[in-house]
Amino acid sequence: MIVRTVRSVLAPFALTLAACGTAGGGSIVGPECVADVAPARETGIIAAPIELPSYYGRLAALAKGLPVRELVQIRSGNYRMPVIHIGPLGKRGRPRLLIVAGMRGNEPAAALAALSILADVRRSPERYSDVELHVITPASPIALLDQSPYGSFGCDVDRDFGRFRTPEARAIRAALQEISPRLVLTLHEGAHSRFSVVGDAAVPERWLRAAAAAAETEGLTLERPGFLGWFGDAGVAHAGWSAFPDGSLAAFAQSEKIGAMSSEGPGAIVDTRLRIACHLAATRALAREFGRKD
Repeated sequence: MIVRTVRSVLAPFALTLAACGTAGGGSIVGPECVADVAPARETGIIAAPIELPSYYGRLAALAKGLPVRELVQIRSGNYRMPVIHIGPLGKRGRPRLLIVAGMRGNEPAAALAALSILADVRRSPERYSDVELHVITPASPIALLDQSPYGSFGCDVDRDFGRFRTPEARAIRAALQEISPRLVLTLHEGAHSRFSVVGDAAVPERWLRAAAAAAETEGLTLERPGFLGWFGDAGVAHAGWSAFPDGSLAAFAQSEKIGAMSSEGPGAIVDTRLRIACHLAATRALAREFGRKD
């Protein structure tokens, strides 16, 4: 594994983006992705615009001195945008937790939560002493640039982990197989005002309950029991092996016999800080649970 400093990884992109401005190229669903996957929801999530140069700048500052590498460089016109892997963080040799953020550009708080998690690791490393933490962000730079669900070729990257047409999905697949985590946590937002976590059969139910309870302490309302027939308890869906859509990163993790979990923030509320805080709280709770004996 070649590890470079985050400054050297990000500097070429920052210069290219500064020279070209910040307007995206406009994402549309390309012919590679039509008709074989369900399109991501594009309405109902309150916007919290992200300037991509600022996002990468904050990422560089938070990752200074940490192990970091570029998984792939995504090109769109004159843009050169890396997908970044930061880790291992926490305690090497402990069970591994992989967090993937920035999968869709119209779910801004989920992308911003990765920065809050990294800041928390730097500020309070003792919280992560029982876990080896890895963070991948932004998983879909074009989507984040355009504030759209769609990445390379107009594909929703989180529906491309079956056919692997996009360089983003191929690079994340390779990283996941190399890291071999105990759990993959994908950060998302939905067009609703309640928080929830969904896990498959490989995820202990107490992990899901702990993550939901932690988000509730931040002032979030949890998804109601019985919602969609999945949620047995408030905010928790332990949905076995059919928990995730075909083509999602979580479904691919299942095929690799890796535990899969998704935290879905309340994208329909105005308070972006609270939308970020729920993902951070869930991550902290999982780090604690990793230290408990089964």
